[in-house]
Amino acid sequence: MMFHKTQQDIMRNWHIGLESNLDCLDSKQNQLTESKANLYNSNQSLKPLCSFLCITYNHIDFIEQCLIGFLEQETTFPFEIIIHDDCSTDGTDRIIKEYQSKYPQIIKAMYEEENQYSKGDKGKPFWAIMHNMAGKYIALCEGDDYWNDIHKIQKQVAFLESNPEFVGCYHECIMPKDNSHILYDNLDRDKVSSGLSLQRREVFMSLRTLCYRNVIDYSQPIISHYLQRIFNGDVFVNALLGAYGSVKFLSDINPSYYRLHAGGIYSSLANEDRVANSVRSLYYISSYYAKIGKPNLSSLWLQESIQTFIRQQPIILMQADCEALIKSLYQHYHCTLPLKLALRMVFPSVYNMLFGFRDWLRKYRQRFIIKADISKIYYKEFKEERIPKTLNNFLARKIQRFQNKRFVKYRLNALQNNINNFFRLGVLGVRKFADKSHKPELIVSFTSYPKRISQVFYTAYSLLTQTHKPDKVILWLSSDEFPNKKRDLPNSLLSFQRFGLEIAFVEGNLKSYKKIVYALDKYRDCVIVIADDDALYPNDWLEKLFLAYTNNPSCIHCNQANRIGLDSNNSLLPYVQWRNVNSADMGTKNDDVVCSEPSFIHLANGLGGVLYPPNCLYRDVLDSSLFMSLCPLGDDIWLWAMALLQGTKIHVIEDNYKDIFITDWTTQDSALWRTNCDEGYNDVQLKNVIAKYPVLYSMILESSNHARDIESKHEEIKEITTNAINYQQTLSNGGGGG
Repeated sequence: MMFHKTQQDIMRNWHIGLESNLDCLDSKQNQLTESKANLYNSNQSLKPLCSFLCITYNHIDFIEQCLIGFLEQETTFPFEIIIHDDCSTDGTDRIIKEYQSKYPQIIKAMYEEENQYSKGDKGKPFWAIMHNMAGKYIALCEGDDYWNDIHKIQKQVAFLESNPEFVGCYHECIMPKDNSHILYDNLDRDKVSSGLSLQRREVFMSLRTLCYRNVIDYSQPIISHYLQRIFNGDVFVNALLGAYGSVKFLSDINPSYYRLHAGGIYSSLANEDRVANSVRSLYYISSYYAKIGKPNLSSLWLQESIQTFIRQQPIILMQADCEALIKSLYQHYHCTLPLKLALRMVFPSVYNMLFGFRDWLRKYRQRFIIKADISKIYYKEFKEERIPKTLNNFLARKIQRFQNKRFVKYRLNALQNNINNFFRLGVLGVRKFADKSHKPELIVSFTSYPKRISQVFYTAYSLLTQTHKPDKVILWLSSDEFPNKKRDLPNSLLSFQRFGLEIAFVEGNLKSYKKIVYALDKYRDCVIVIADDDALYPNDWLEKLFLAYTNNPSCIHCNQANRIGLDSNNSLLPYVQWRNVNSADMGTKNDDVVCSEPSFIHLANGLGGVLYPPNCLYRDVLDSSLFMSLCPLGDDIWLWAMALLQGTKIHVIEDNYKDIFITDWTTQDSALWRTNCDEGYNDVQLKNVIAKYPVLYSMILESSNHARDIESKHEEIKEITTNAINYQQTLSNGGGGG
């Protein structure tokens, strides 16, 4: 069905210009003074002020809705629609021609006789051609997406006209489903991002929401060269715009719609092809910055490429890509990247073949080595050999995992000897006879899943051999994942039942939430401590947590936490930039926070273990429909939010364990940390929760200001103390010289 407005209806207000007000505009956007040199005057030029660029291919089911989203824009200045149809075979071009005949002064179309996209760098530079045809401002939308606000362009162009220091502005974008899911939500309303943030990929703007100045010359050979090789063009466009100014998020524009469908270029790719294209794109952007003499940006984008490569193996890359990538690895990381790791990253199958025989030899040799005590091995060697956190990129963590896998693989036999002794001699794992005077009861709760279940007995052993005995140790498992119940479990785990381990099966699968919600529901008046299923906890781990609870029963206590960070504009920093929190009496690193006080801005990390007193969490904590929709993979975030809403602070205990021994590194590449941290999903989940409970942001802001004041006072005291010591030393040295 054709759009109902005529061409004359659309162009009715074009003569007004941006000097006049439109009811749809904000008062701030309406108050444009005539002194602005860059105000558009329709009498001076007939060239459209804003051009809508649309690339389409086989979008017959979607192109009409996209065109209607363009044509229904209500503006006081001329605009045009420039469409590039890349040789569609499904009749998309027929619909475009129908609309072009009805709106000839607005729609300009380019029809290809051969598909240019499939030709790669040999195809026409249609992106540069479209930009050369375009006006002062550009708005983008592909043929299978659409806009959903008739005042979108008026608001965006008005903002850019009155704010010449900004190169672009953008807004929210959603993917239409039965229940709309926000893809690019920006919780920090009216957020401003610098050009450097764009160049460093710290902010991402969906192109279907973006309106920007036509300042990039895509006909430049170097830009054209890389653009035609980069699959993820939106990432490159974002980075290029960063060289020309800042961008602003506009919160008063309805979200644009982004479709994922079987016919989409991105959606139709297999997952390994998507990853391979992403690796290539990030690598080529790194090469672009290297070519234009910006080594720091080149290094950063190369890290992004390698990070994507590492966590998604195996993937398909051309031989030339592999050679270039491994060469760059050595050029940038020759000091920190071992040959074995580089080989493993780029050629995993070759690595497995070369080192498989070596592993067999080492395993055979281990049979003739007397095993040492596991605690001595770990707490000595691991702390001495760990990669320093000051290596400020993802490789520090990746290399650490590589070393840990090697270490754990050949040292767990020592732990197995201890477990065998445990079974032979018999040790009390839990309190067999409840002490009536001991209230509330102490429950240790954890969960697991099939991929890791064969190694969970290590964790169970460490929980049952604590110096402070709990009343119960419960392992919660999903009946969906273990349909045969205990018949699906290894004997190594079942053997611990006689020492007090309880194994409870529940219906459905709440993923990582299983370790806390069922315990909270069943043991409402008890102290609950949660643990991870791939950790070996020191034998005084529970004793330290319970001692902290005894001293302060109103707080949540943990070993590991991150401090929620805010930038200078009080906007939330990405999760990966938050600092670790350590107790005041420990030696800490430069980037760690030293804090012995409970705080609302400490987000407890479940790996180190977290103790929850009775009634410390808000009533919504057990609402599975809420937490599975807001943060399905972020139980730490959900529990933090529920604590704040209940007015409960989080405390990092004294002499906390900063490092916990991981028993199963083989499953870490698919663990939650990769999705939540490396892929930034923690940030999305945190924003979802704060959007649901806005009071959380106020509490973060207030607590952050309080923390800054305390840190400032500590720095002043530290400076005074240092000066006094230096002065005393000066006097002493002077006296000695006399």
